[in-house]
Amino acid sequence: HVAARQADRWLAAYFREHKAYGKKDRAWYSESFFACLRRALFFFPPGSVSDAADAWAKIRAADTDTLIRFCLEEPARNDANMPVADLVHAAGLPMTWQKWLRNASLPQSDIGGFLTNLATRPPLYLRANFPAKEQEITDELRAAGFVVTATRHASGAVAFALKGPKPIYELPCIKNGLVEIQDFASQLIGEAVDAHPGMAVWDVCAGGGGKTMQIAAQMKNRGVLYASDIRDYKLDELKLRARKAGFHNVRRFVFDGLRSDDVLVRANPETPALSTVEVSVSSAKNSPGIPREIQNTGGFHRILVDAPCTASGTLRRNPDVRYRLMAADPEKFAAMQFKILSAAQQHLRPKGKLVYATCSVFKTENEAVVEKFLSAHAGYKLIEAKCSGSPQIDSDSMFYAVFARD
Repeated sequence: HVAARQADRWLAAYFREHKAYGKKDRAWYSESFFACLRRALFFFPPGSVSDAADAWAKIRAADTDTLIRFCLEEPARNDANMPVADLVHAAGLPMTWQKWLRNASLPQSDIGGFLTNLATRPPLYLRANFPAKEQEITDELRAAGFVVTATRHASGAVAFALKGPKPIYELPCIKNGLVEIQDFASQLIGEAVDAHPGMAVWDVCAGGGGKTMQIAAQMKNRGVLYASDIRDYKLDELKLRARKAGFHNVRRFVFDGLRSDDVLVRANPETPALSTVEVSVSSAKNSPGIPREIQNTGGFHRILVDAPCTASGTLRRNPDVRYRLMAADPEKFAAMQFKILSAAQQHLRPKGKLVYATCSVFKTENEAVVEKFLSAHAGYKLIEAKCSGSPQIDSDSMFYAVFARD
């Protein structure tokens, strides 16, 4: 439900606190845990689980041992041509998803494939920070026992799809910043930003910095890249990732796009990029606006708003999403997304590009927000809008829209 912690973070914290579990034990319990998350609601009769709150109530009332044995059985592969109501039940989703998926950004012909894919996890994807090292990275990954498929994006960036049972965090290419973990659909959003060396770019909802690192790689340490988030600890993670990869033009600040008096925190131009003044927007009432160096040059060339969302497109990796979404959540997120997007757009320079993105497959958070934004901001035109990923790509599913300012 709304207060539930994200499952992968909860499990990681649990293992940190209980160090008696070895690597094999952790792997087995992790796979079993996520299998239960995927299948638990299929244990109950079709149509009997209405939403996330109802799901928790039924699970608490069930016989736990019987439920777990059921969840750990090998599920049959469903026919993607089954009625959506049957596929929603087979995927262990509450009934609310039937309504949401009738209003999906995915083509209706893809809904069956999207739902049947939920029984499996997509490959682990990496992205090269330095495409010229593609062969070196490939050789290292294969030597470590992974099956590797490399794909080159239109920009020249390289994505690696990995399959294999081993953890990757001890690999040299991870430790020395040659690659970043990033889903393929997420990489397509970074591609849509289309940043170039010498630009001024702002990643508004940067989080841990996956797309920030992708944009930094596009910029080749020339120009300036601002990354903000409402959570300062996320920006600390980003600092470490940027330093490890050798990106020195990344500046960080805390930003809350939901404030009615939105302002950007002024960066101190006298300090190094990775030591930018970082203060909460709530304490920045005296800040006159955007960083001075950006203000003096007319604003950002590119702005990415990868907005908070229902995460409905990440169900394959995050099966606990089905237990956290309440009936009114898509509309609540849409209102939040529009406000953040509207706050950010005023700092885009003329002829610049604004990219709006979510990891949702719901039109309420995607096309509907785009239409509302265009109606409210006459100086923008839509260049492209697309929902990419499963089932056409073996990945998560994500949406992006590219706006150009007059």
